[in-house]
Amino acid sequence: MKFRLFFVILELLTNFNYNFMKNVILLLVLVFTLNSCDFINAWLMQNGGDSETPVFDSAPPADYNPVFLSDYKDIKDAEGNPNFVISSIDANSSNKVKVFFHLTEDKYFLTGADAKEYMKYWCGLSIDGKSEIKNFTVRKVESKEVQDLAIAIVMDLSGSMGEERAKVMQKAVAKVIENKRPNDLITLINYDAKIKVENQPTANKNELTNYIQIKGLQGFGGLTATKDAVDKAVEVLSNVEDKYKKVVMVFTDGADNSSKLPEDKVINNALESHVMVNTIDYGYNVTPGLLEKTAKGTNGIYHHIYLTDEFNYVFEDLYFRLNNYYVLEFDQPDYGDHKLNMKVCLKDTIIEAEKEFNNVPLPGTVTLLNVYFDTNKSELKPESNDAMDRLLSLLASKDELKIEIHGHTDDVGNDENNMKLSQDRANAVQDLLIRRGINPNRIKSIGYGESKPVASNSTAEGRAKNRRTEFVIVK
Repeated sequence: MKFRLFFVILELLTNFNYNFMKNVILLLVLVFTLNSCDFINAWLMQNGGDSETPVFDSAPPADYNPVFLSDYKDIKDAEGNPNFVISSIDANSSNKVKVFFHLTEDKYFLTGADAKEYMKYWCGLSIDGKSEIKNFTVRKVESKEVQDLAIAIVMDLSGSMGEERAKVMQKAVAKVIENKRPNDLITLINYDAKIKVENQPTANKNELTNYIQIKGLQGFGGLTATKDAVDKAVEVLSNVEDKYKKVVMVFTDGADNSSKLPEDKVINNALESHVMVNTIDYGYNVTPGLLEKTAKGTNGIYHHIYLTDEFNYVFEDLYFRLNNYYVLEFDQPDYGDHKLNMKVCLKDTIIEAEKEFNNVPLPGTVTLLNVYFDTNKSELKPESNDAMDRLLSLLASKDELKIEIHGHTDDVGNDENNMKLSQDRANAVQDLLIRRGINPNRIKSIGYGESKPVASNSTAEGRAKNRRTEFVIVK
């Protein structure tokens, strides 16, 4: 700040004119009466200067070894040093924990690890260092199978980016647009202290190419409001149809110094709108932990890069990872905080990864409750004990939680009997919870009969899925 102030005064002296004394007096008043760097930044902006000084590339940390994916290799051909990265864990939206991960070698995504003959590679899966998981599935998801994406690309155009670096970022985003899948929607959002939504989500490449003009900091160059920009992206994506998987990619090179929203509010808004936030920090001047926590809190991917020439790779990598990944699934453990450890044994190399997760269902998320009843009966069978114990422990751990129990049937029989049976089964779950000490005011039971099927009633498998009991956290 002192050096910038010096150069402003020097410029005033060099260009001495009729306004010289007025400008110097104004500057001195700002410095000595307000003594505020933020106010000086605002003054500099109003008088044609950047509010943040560009920061040039610095040497990365000694242990910096980024992996940017862009191609494929069969796992049987892996050599050298494979890498294993858990990108995210979705433990809040179903009766399974879903672990999204990548097996990589240099720029290659290693395929084939889900083949039957390679399941022996999975040599360790445990929770909290003690609970070994034996029953799990692994499957590889490729681009052609991935749900259509709705992506908000959020670009930092604060003064610290500088003209040339901003243009490199814009060219990297243009490359993502050029190579995107035909049905994927993209919206572009630029920000400094202000936020501008350049376009509503569209799949039209020609329109997107017009919106991603390589224009540097034109119209921007101020302070940085990363949290507010992410929240605006979530708001835009919340209006997109639910058939799309909603994703934010946000890039920043500096500390968030002008957002109005708190971090937890941004994360909660993203969760409520079912938006994954993937984040990219650049350099040494970012707000510590901000984007990493945002990515973790929304099941997103986090990158921290240090070199401008990596911009192309990191945006390409994020899009590649969203379209190519493995999913490992296993039954939910008790609700709460957990740490997952995974080991993969490849030839002479054992690689492992750890990641923390919390599997308390999100408010409003319908969660299958694995309880069992005899045909046309509403008494809970002994096989229901594990599921009920897990639900009891959740309610006991958080006194403020309120839930609804939902009962459902298939379409066999008449509507009236099915409605009564579904209500009786929901009541049975509610009654057990109350007997075990849960306040009745925290539980509501609702029977829906056959009115809300989740599968076709024309097959035995579909009818089995429709005969279900669920719970929803409403507060």
